[in-house]
Amino acid sequence: MTTKRYPLSSQDQMNAITRIHADQQIHLALQFAERVEETRLEKALHLMMLKEPVLGCRFIEEGGKAYWEKRSDLDSLQLSQVIYSTDPQSDLLAYVITPSNPAQDPLVQARIIRSSSADLVCVKVNQVVADGAGAKEIGYLLAETYRSLEANPNLSLSEGKFKKRSQFPVYRTAGLIQTIRHFPKLNRLASGKFTVPFIGKQSSERTFAMRRIEPDDLRSLKTFARSQSVTINDVLLSALYRAMVSLGNPPAGQPLPIQVSIDLRRYVKNTQERAICNLSGALFPAPVLGPADTFELTLSKVSAEMLRFKSNQPGLGSAILVDLVLARGFAKGKELLAKATSGWSGTLNPLLLSNFGVLDAKRLSFGSLHLADAWMYCPIMFGHGLMLGTGTFNDRLTMTIGYCQGTLARQTIEGLLDTIVHELLSVIDREPQLPAVPAQFNILQTA
Repeated sequence: MTTKRYPLSSQDQMNAITRIHADQQIHLALQFAERVEETRLEKALHLMMLKEPVLGCRFIEEGGKAYWEKRSDLDSLQLSQVIYSTDPQSDLLAYVITPSNPAQDPLVQARIIRSSSADLVCVKVNQVVADGAGAKEIGYLLAETYRSLEANPNLSLSEGKFKKRSQFPVYRTAGLIQTIRHFPKLNRLASGKFTVPFIGKQSSERTFAMRRIEPDDLRSLKTFARSQSVTINDVLLSALYRAMVSLGNPPAGQPLPIQVSIDLRRYVKNTQERAICNLSGALFPAPVLGPADTFELTLSKVSAEMLRFKSNQPGLGSAILVDLVLARGFAKGKELLAKATSGWSGTLNPLLLSNFGVLDAKRLSFGSLHLADAWMYCPIMFGHGLMLGTGTFNDRLTMTIGYCQGTLARQTIEGLLDTIVHELLSVIDREPQLPAVPAQFNILQTA
């Protein structure tokens, strides 16, 4: 029997190459009020891989080329595991930081962390196959399949068609000339400006820090955003900027770039056809900020930058750059990217904001199960990179930063998140109940 092989998109290839800079994993945590039917969840995962053939593949690199290859062991593969826990959050963290190799491990897998009366389910998605929006769609598909199996335990599906994953439908909608016009703007991708106290370059001791904004406070933040005629994402980005200006020692009077992810599915007519794939772009707002700026002034500068991008087909420049890097093949793309990142210095590079957006409670319905809470974890950056991941479920905002304690001290990241939360709550006249930042926490000095 001939092994089925499928092409990787340029973004699939880029995410595979950049695994040297990040663990390229996205996690969806689902807190249920009762126990999941583990056999049904396992079957749902298998049926998902039948319906979306790319999920049942492995990443293959061979002879300087790369492609998807359908796994021959799908029927015998265990995609989920139940562990019994007296400390679910610690066991969740242990799973989230566990590496996954797309050449060997399932591209989608899950762990059921079972306590005395309830289950915490974590879905692990390898970013070589799906970005943040795609990972959300995987969660929705898992919920839909689980519901279907609850109604019909004998449910079976025929193998779905492999869907095209390239960026060309984006260019077709936007127009190739318009796309090329955006390319010069990528000079914003210049080296990061924020200096933090790195303690090394080891991708060891991976961990996460997390903060949450509760529903009442988030609703107040949304009211504030409307009063300023900005988006909640602008407010989050402004809080990140203010924290970094306060703590990250940027040079005065210079533009400060932060990479902000954007979903390119906005350009695709049939969004559902392109739901589970990599189709993300990047914006590079770079306002000039000062330490004496108020939150409102920072917000106005940040919003003006974002509006300028959004008014003229955002994200196209980064999309075409990815295709150009991979135009001569996977091996050459690896070589070009290695040269581009070899000069990264002791400043924070890259600094990213990835907003996963809203997790739709209706689409995350697992039938008779009550989903009490849900949140997502962004990838863990290695070296001198740092990503803030945000997302919302039932009006509760979750912020995560994955990092390596061989690179950054815990107090650095905890202090950064505390400052972001302080900035957010300050605009709604709330006194944040935060632990004091230790006296030795001084992010202004380099290591």
